[in-house]
Amino acid sequence: MEHSDRLNNLRLAYHSFHDRVLSALRRMVGDLPQLNAVRDRGLALAAAAEQHRAVFPPDEYATLQTSISDMVTALDLACHESMDPPDGGPLVVTRRVRTGRRGRPRIEIDAQFLSVEIPDIY
Repeated sequence: MEHSDRLNNLRLAYHSFHDRVLSALRRMVGDLPQLNAVRDRGLALAAAAEQHRAVFPPDEYATLQTSISDMVTALDLACHESMDPPDGGPLVVTRRVRTGRRGRPRIEIDAQFLSVEIPDIY
């Protein structure tokens, strides 16, 4: 295979990977197995580019490796994000009250929370 064919194949593979990363970052945030599969493709592309480094102009090879590294980092970060992050911290509606007696502590429910969240049914 000629150098130009290898170079064009690697360029096509890069563009395909780029499109796949954009799609994954829009649709698969928090989906560890799917994001890792896309990540593995990027690492394989980087390895293939390294193997055929001689066919790249030096500046294009450096840009390719930096871009792949940035996309893999974005995929890694997306593994730990959620599609629907919470607006605030968790609600605290109960508390444990030690009574001084034996046994488990009493659990009290916040009456104000209940009065707001549960409408008057009478």
